[in-house]
Amino acid sequence: MTAADRFERIGNNLSADFVNTVYSPENADGSLRAAKDVVDFLAAAGVLAANEAPRVRRALLDPAVGGRFFARALQLRAAVTAAFEAIERKRPLPDDSLAILNAILEADAGFDRLERGRGARYDLTYHRLSTEPISALAPLARDAARLLAMPDAPIRKCAGKDCVRHFFDDSRTGRRRWCDMSICGNRAKAAAFAKRQRA
Repeated sequence: MTAADRFERIGNNLSADFVNTVYSPENADGSLRAAKDVVDFLAAAGVLAANEAPRVRRALLDPAVGGRFFARALQLRAAVTAAFEAIERKRPLPDDSLAILNAILEADAGFDRLERGRGARYDLTYHRLSTEPISALAPLARDAARLLAMPDAPIRKCAGKDCVRHFFDDSRTGRRRWCDMSICGNRAKAAAFAKRQRA
């Protein structure tokens, strides 16, 4: 299994996919169990440049640096989850979550560069000036901040009975209910069918 295969990409959004690394209330760690897992997620999501991921991994070999990075990543995931809940409930984000998002945003410094791709294609890539590993988390914080700043951002929590996943609802009608129709949607349909049969 490759690093990319370990992370479900059903949130339609970078920060939703990050929040969805928690699978269920009973599995709070989800697919992030160490600092290297966070780097794998960032690389699989395409927010770390090809030459940046190895540099971040090397820095995280220092146990103290790796421990701080992982703790901050988990704090960020909790803050983004709180942001999604604030969006869904149309309530203010708690101050501690706002402080975490802003601290990670402040740790980043860099610039966009337009680079030639294949043929007539161009890629816009972000180049970090900071060598601190924590700055690698900035795209996640930036994405969540963008959603918080968006009036009526279509962030939804899955309607599945025990599902904790979130998603960005870009459906035509804006009425998507399930994180993934093949997972929670089918379960709900099967449960409804069984209930009708019993009746």
